[in-house]
Amino acid sequence: MRLAPGQQIAGFPATKIRDLLRRFSPEGGRPPCVIAARLKVSEARAVQLADELVRLGLLSHFFDTSEAFTLTPDGARLAQARAGAPLTRATASRRLSELIDRIPEANANETFAYVVERALVFGSFLSDVPTLGDVDVDLTLAPRSADRDEAEAARERSIARAHLQGRRFPNLVAQLCWPRHEVVVFLRSGTRLLSMHCDDGILEDSTVARREIFPALDPVIAVALGRAAA
Repeated sequence: MRLAPGQQIAGFPATKIRDLLRRFSPEGGRPPCVIAARLKVSEARAVQLADELVRLGLLSHFFDTSEAFTLTPDGARLAQARAGAPLTRATASRRLSELIDRIPEANANETFAYVVERALVFGSFLSDVPTLGDVDVDLTLAPRSADRDEAEAARERSIARAHLQGRRFPNLVAQLCWPRHEVVVFLRSGTRLLSMHCDDGILEDSTVARREIFPALDPVIAVALGRAAA
């Protein structure tokens, strides 16, 4: 997704709403005071804006409470939207190819508590448009160990490592989700050109076109990337 110049959402520049949504998570609720602090508005205005973002489908009420809000799939897509120049297909292909190479690296890294079971590319990359907003990838992650105790120990080590590295979590839910997100951060490798989706229900609609890139590389994608199919 790419934001248009001058685009507005709920009366604010779209880039400000995008940056605001990056403070929210699909897993854990955050209060309206986050909106107030980020946009420098009153608490009352923040509550109004939260309700407007719910109406637009970008946020949802956390556990049916009006005191906390969580990110929706549409909100997650907007949070990763780009505002700069369009992404050329050549650059998109290069970034996707690099991601495909990083997946086995992530799975071989035994410090990660999760491995990638499957990865799919979808969205504008599968079209014939010459420029794209980003490259949409859906990930299926699974615990590295099938043993419940060892899997839990691996998650605890991941969280402890994050604290030692100075990472701070906004709430307990975000902390508990970190072992999975750690893998996503590695795969994204610092670029927002890759829009990574993990268990956010974005592909629940069976009519959405998608192609597998891991564990098998779809022949169509292999040709587009100039790689040998798996």
